[in-house]
Amino acid sequence: MIDIKIIIKYLIISVGLLLASFAKANTLEFTQKPLLSSDFRGEISTVVLLPHHPHQFISFSTFGDVGLIKQSASTYQPLLNAKHFSDDFQRLTALALHPNFAQEEKIGYATFYSAHIESASLTNRSMKLTVDEDKHMPFEAVIFEWQLSLSSDSTAILTDSRREVLRVPLPDSSVSIPLLSFNPYIKSWQKGYGQLFAVISAEKHYPNHPLFSGALLRINPQKFGLRQYTVPPDNILFSSNDSPSEVVSTGLGNVLDLTWLKEDENQFVFVEQLKKTTQLRKATLGDNFLLQPATDEHLLQQDIIFSNSIYLKNPQLSNEHFPLIFLEKTSDNWLLKASAITANISSNPIATIDFSLLNANAKPQLLINSAKQIIIVDLANKSLLATNNTSDVSESPVQTTPLEEQKEPSNSLYFIVILLVIAGAIVAVLFRQDDKYKNAKKLLRSHYATFTIDKEKAELLLFKRHEKTASARIAINNIMKNELYLNGELISTIDKNSPFSNKAEARIDQTFKEEKRHKMVDNKVRKVVMIIHLQNQETKQLCLYLREGNQRLTKARFEQVQQQVIDWCWLISHQLCKGTTEKRVIKPKPVEPTQKQRVTHTSIRSASAQANKQKTTPTHDSSQHTEKAMTNHKAPKHQDAKPAQKVTAKNEDNDEVLINSLNKLLELKSQGFLSEEEFNRSKARIIDKLSS
Repeated sequence: MIDIKIIIKYLIISVGLLLASFAKANTLEFTQKPLLSSDFRGEISTVVLLPHHPHQFISFSTFGDVGLIKQSASTYQPLLNAKHFSDDFQRLTALALHPNFAQEEKIGYATFYSAHIESASLTNRSMKLTVDEDKHMPFEAVIFEWQLSLSSDSTAILTDSRREVLRVPLPDSSVSIPLLSFNPYIKSWQKGYGQLFAVISAEKHYPNHPLFSGALLRINPQKFGLRQYTVPPDNILFSSNDSPSEVVSTGLGNVLDLTWLKEDENQFVFVEQLKKTTQLRKATLGDNFLLQPATDEHLLQQDIIFSNSIYLKNPQLSNEHFPLIFLEKTSDNWLLKASAITANISSNPIATIDFSLLNANAKPQLLINSAKQIIIVDLANKSLLATNNTSDVSESPVQTTPLEEQKEPSNSLYFIVILLVIAGAIVAVLFRQDDKYKNAKKLLRSHYATFTIDKEKAELLLFKRHEKTASARIAINNIMKNELYLNGELISTIDKNSPFSNKAEARIDQTFKEEKRHKMVDNKVRKVVMIIHLQNQETKQLCLYLREGNQRLTKARFEQVQQQVIDWCWLISHQLCKGTTEKRVIKPKPVEPTQKQRVTHTSIRSASAQANKQKTTPTHDSSQHTEKAMTNHKAPKHQDAKPAQKVTAKNEDNDEVLINSLNKLLELKSQGFLSEEEFNRSKARIIDKLSS
């Protein structure tokens, strides 16, 4: 077995080296082209590449000018000036295209969103974000929705399409919405498609404010009834108690740029402006860096970044593990660098661009076209650089970076690579089953598997897998922190400063429900881990639930573990945060009847209908019969009735009592007042009484 592993290892290394050698044969070249003619004297703050139009851009300036740039003709067409639609316009700060911008007959076609700053308005209160201090906020950030009229001949703005989406009170005109964004890696059939993200910049006088410490908002910008936007229900998973429901991350600082990661739709990287430098950080929706400050694990690069970052994996760049691309300026030239999305890994220079191509005073912006090629737009000098493969570029390409020239690999080398890959895949498949559950079993051996609570001694009892006696006993008052993880993601933290709450319980419930929806395919792992931190700095780790594919390796079901950890969270929160933990709101959950109970209930209703159909008018009070049948268990005596009539009346009364009693039991059980065991015991007792 060891030999096979060594063979697999060397196969992978060999293939990697061969592929790396092939990648070096690809040189990265740029071509310079004017973006606009020299006659253009306006300002350009940012450009957005139009989808399916590789040579057209929408640009805007801080003065409010929005225009269409046709790079192939170096022309500029004004579309609108935002200051004409505001009483006290300050500046235009952001612009983003709807992901359905190029999809005709779909919501969002030819639609874009803008953000600007203006003096505070007393109107449109229903669309204003709720902020405690909004009475003292002199400025507001406003998000507008616009729609273009697109045709082969011309492009124009539909002025009557303007719709105000959201207002955010601001303490100072220096605070703004510097970025609007849609996650490009969420597909149209996924739940979060079309949700708009907005960044609120930080203000130094509000370092601990949930909005003005640097926040990320998420809304659904589509109009819903009288509402100009709606808050996605999933925001409850990420927002905190002291922030508006629109906020999904806070404490980000001064964000200059934001890039979404393809590996995880909830993760993003952002360029943060510090006093003298900039740095590249990674974050996840739900991160609250006010309560839990960012660590070194969030810091990707401390380079002085002079551009936005883009996410791109391109074989031409040999950057499979370094997909974040940005520009850094040195004293001699520009460096195009690639960064990993994990911390403590240095960035990798992939190209050097001379000042003759990109001026030293340039204001560069990186873009990716539909062919996944890099475009560098110089906003200061109104020019652009395109990689060598970009079509419709007439100038002679200028080679950049000292990249080693090598011979093109022959067909035989490609054939060898293919054979090595096939051989490695076959070996991996043949021996895959031997180690399938190796890591899982190792995890179960090193962690406790379940726990119980000894209320009399106020102790937590921890059990190993398959053990009936406790392996460890912990005094509950010795616990200082409790963490809950689902599939490696932290979903709950409880300590003296972070009590549990009903909102936190709802978030955990929603997270478990979302996880439950995913199918457990062969290689998928589902695990629930709880880490308990003690006063002596010791930790106890529990793997409460573990399942790989269709095999569950722990005893308790997923729903049982969910309820157990929620109950524990409330208990430990009351222990750690006495007086600050809110009262738990318990909502009775209706119990879904089993198939057997449904059949019984259906039979009862059928019998009831049949009894009502055949029932004759009795000569006595039916309520008395019911009472006697439930107490004395004797049929009423009627001397004047015939024996057959006595039997019929008795059977009918018993049926009616049985039906009513079982219906009442089912109602109590469905409302959660009776457990399954109590229901069966009561049902048997009633049937036994009536049958005797």
